[in-house]
Amino acid sequence: AGRSSPIPEWRGEWLGKDDPRRVFNKRAAYKLSYGGKPENMDDIPEAEVLGLDTAALALWGQRYLDYHPGVRSLQAHLEHLVRTQGYVRGYDGRKWVFLQRLDKAIREGLDYPMQAGVQGIMEAAILNIRRAVPYWRLRLLLHDGNIGAVPLDKPLKMVYNLIRPIV
Repeated sequence: AGRSSPIPEWRGEWLGKDDPRRVFNKRAAYKLSYGGKPENMDDIPEAEVLGLDTAALALWGQRYLDYHPGVRSLQAHLEHLVRTQGYVRGYDGRKWVFLQRLDKAIREGLDYPMQAGVQGIMEAAILNIRRAVPYWRLRLLLHDGNIGAVPLDKPLKMVYNLIRPIV
């Protein structure tokens, strides 16, 4: 949110989910979380829209990492696992073995626990919805959600009340 932006001028009210400051912050945070370097952030499209030069981007990235010190320690731990054992595990214990070049394996090793965690949460939600609403059918999987369907003769409010505690 704007209140906690590392750039003081950005704090305050934002213009909604499409505000270029929000989109930039989200993309930049993901880039840094997946091993990007603060000095290499000028390929984020919103940076140009916001008028951020390489020095401002590097400062933003450094401030972000300073504000979130756990990012660096997790990255170092995951890189160590990739280098020493050739695999990492997701938050639910799923194992991912790396068979590619080391640089690509390290990048994927930084990515896997978060992506596998999201996938595991979504799979658990889908299974729990199916248990609660046996006539619910998954129609479309999306990046961060999914679309389901129920027969037209089922009261939508009842279905909503069954699913809402799960999601």
